[in-house]
Parts: sequence; structure tokens; C-alpha cells
Amino acid sequence: MRLTSTLPDDPALPGLAAIRTVGLASAIPALGLGDGRVELLLYGYTAGDRATLEARVGRHRFAVKVYADDPAPEAALYRALEAAGLAGHSGARVPPLLTWERDLRVLILGWLKGPT
Repeated sequence: MRLTSTLPDDPALPGLAAIRTVGLASAIPALGLGDGRVELLLYGYTAGDRATLEARVGRHRFAVKVYADDPAPEAALYRALEAAGLAGHSGARVPPLLTWERDLRVLILGWLKGPT
């Protein structure tokens, strides 16, 4: 998929609809983004199932994962991996779960630099 800043209109993804309508800062207030400019890039999209976005706010980058289904099991996995010490800055690691919104079915993850 080619990277784009155009977000799909997909009613199966309530988080994507909220971000399209009110913007990321208003849709996910727990991020504390305020009025800063948010740049969103669509990294992956499967219609009716999920979308992955890169968000850039100033020097900060993070991943926005939007789902059609409840992401609670994935959020619990990220919390468990962090508790096991894998969300640090060295060695084998996973991105930290910054926040998530169950009703919107959205996970916000810290950005890991380096190869995927």
C-alpha cells in the first residue's frame, strides 16, 4: 500500500470515523495532544477489519491501530509484555501501549525506531 494522508471512510471502524470527523486529538483526549498539528499517514488498511496509521506531532511519533473488533486482548498483551520488561529501550522489545479506547476500538502505541 502506498502511504497516504487520506483516511478511508469505513463504517466498520468506529475509531477511524471518529478520527476523520473530529481529529485524533479530540477523538483520543488521553493522548494530551492539545491544539498541536497532527500529521497522519495510512500505513495499512484492510476494509472492514483494521487500519494502521503513523501519527506525527512535533518530534513525537506513534502508531494508531484501529480495529473493527474489540482490541482488549491485544491491549492486555502489550501490558503483559511491558510488565515483563520488553517495552524498554534495549534488547528485544515491543512498543509501549500509550493508551487505548475500547469503545472506538483503537490502540495507541509508542513508535519503535529501526527495521520492522
